[in-house]
Amino acid sequence: MAIVPMSANFTRIAVKGGYAVFYQAPDGRLSVAITDLNNPGIDPTYPLSWPTTLPSITMPKLSPIAAFSVARPSDAQQRVNTYVLYRDGLNINMLYTVGSDWKTSQPAALKGVDPDTGIACLTMATTAQPERLLEPASEGTNLCYFQKEGALVEVKLVNEEWVVNGRVPLD
Repeated sequence: MAIVPMSANFTRIAVKGGYAVFYQAPDGRLSVAITDLNNPGIDPTYPLSWPTTLPSITMPKLSPIAAFSVARPSDAQQRVNTYVLYRDGLNINMLYTVGSDWKTSQPAALKGVDPDTGIACLTMATTAQPERLLEPASEGTNLCYFQKEGALVEVKLVNEEWVVNGRVPLD
């Protein structure tokens, strides 16, 4: 399971519809839920960042999932782009948005992972007081972690490509 903010603005995250939860459904498919999205109390002007219907992706049972969101550059509605990483065998695949459509990829830097690895990703901070918006993707701040060849691997997203940033042996 992974939780991501649906807005770059903390005041929008802290209300109904502010977070999305990605999970593996009982049928093995990658799924998403947004808390109280259909609640009549939600702000009628709340802008959704992406379609709530995901592409059909079936994952191996108990596949790890990680996700993060970044602000869309120059978006007046403060919407986010979201990245979801999930393990499929010995590779980590990515489902992501840049704009309002879902896309998939299998980045080279995320291939050949250890069969029992988990995945962790970081969403950068946002606050209401003092106001600090979630930042757009930037080199070095969008990090994910997993195990490969017995080492902990840190990768960073640079211009829509994953680059290995470092490795720490675990023996």
